[in-house]
Amino acid sequence: MNAERCTDLAAQMMRSALDSWRGGNRLFAVLHAGMGSEFCLKAILCHHDPLLISAHGDRALRFPTLGFAGEPRNQAVMEARNGIAHLAHHNPATAQHVVATALQVAEAVRKELDTPAPDFWRGYAGAFHDLSKVAAMPAMPRVGLEQAAEDLAQAEAKEAARAAMDAAESTAVTAADVIARLPRGLTPSAATRLQDTP
Repeated sequence: MNAERCTDLAAQMMRSALDSWRGGNRLFAVLHAGMGSEFCLKAILCHHDPLLISAHGDRALRFPTLGFAGEPRNQAVMEARNGIAHLAHHNPATAQHVVATALQVAEAVRKELDTPAPDFWRGYAGAFHDLSKVAAMPAMPRVGLEQAAEDLAQAEAKEAARAAMDAAESTAVTAADVIARLPRGLTPSAATRLQDTP
């Protein structure tokens, strides 16, 4: 992972948190904000030195080998994210505080990494800092997964039927052209017999 990829993932998670908040799902807002915070912290660490984030289970890049004591930074980041994510699971009253804090962290990281606000926040660029504004935004259209699959299947069936009709028309035009070129008085079966004769 690199800083750019972590920043992209942080932005996606933070927007998911805002989507959830907008839809009234505080539990998922906190969960996504926690995951977004994890990627924000990873983005900052990677920005300073990519070795600070080691792959899961990679003992060779543990922090002591770099001259620092303690756990590898990815473990510390994971614990920070888990702490945020699980806090609101147990206390829904803290959800707004947790999400707002995560958004402030994300904004600070975005500025530190010089990521343009419209790229990071997209449709929330003017409202992310005020959860009451986010909650007041018009509801996002929801398309159920089953309905989306059904719509796709119907669209594919229509396309297959159209392709079959085009193929049938093309075959009919080709057959009509062949029949039109046959010498007068020669039937298609006679022409076939002539072609099969060595």
